[in-house]
Amino acid sequence: MPEGKQLIQPVAIERDEHGFWTHPAWPSTDEKLIPYAWFFIVNKHGKRMSWPMLRNQWADAREGARVKAEVEKKPDLANRIAQFQFRDIRPKAASEINDLSDASVLLGHSKEGITERVYRRVGAIAKPSK
Repeated sequence: MPEGKQLIQPVAIERDEHGFWTHPAWPSTDEKLIPYAWFFIVNKHGKRMSWPMLRNQWADAREGARVKAEVEKKPDLANRIAQFQFRDIRPKAASEINDLSDASVLLGHSKEGITERVYRRVGAIAKPSK
C-alpha cells in the first residue's frame, strides 16, 4: 500500500435525535447541501425530507388516488384507498418481503424478532374447504 494511504475503517452508525441514521462523515448541520445519495428521500434541493413533509405528500397522493378511483366509478377501491394510512407502509413492506432477515435490514432492525412480532402481517394460507 502506498505510504500515507489508509484502509477504510469501520465506524459506528447511529440514529440522530430525529431517528435518522447518521454517520461520522456526514455533515452535522442541514445548512450544507447534502448529496442526493446520502438520504433515500430528498426534496428537490437535495435536503432530507422530514417526517411531516413525507406524511403531507403521502396524504396528497392518497387523495389524488382516491379521487381518481371515484371518477372511474370504483367506490370500493376509493374507500380502501382512503383508509390506507402512511403508517401502514412499514408493515406492508415487511410483509411483502419473503425473507425475514431482508425485511429486518430494510426496516433498520437489529433483531429479526422485532420485525416478526411488530411489523409482519402475513396470514396463514388455508386450503379451501371444498
